[in-house]
Amino acid sequence: MDPFAAMFEMAGFGIAHAAWLESEMTR
Repeated sequence: MDPFAAMFEMAGFGIAHAAWLESEMTR
């Protein structure tokens, strides 16, 4: 697997998790 693609996927997951966490906190 392309390490750059894996890193991009990890970053995307981190952003999605942060957005979810923020929405949960401000609910």
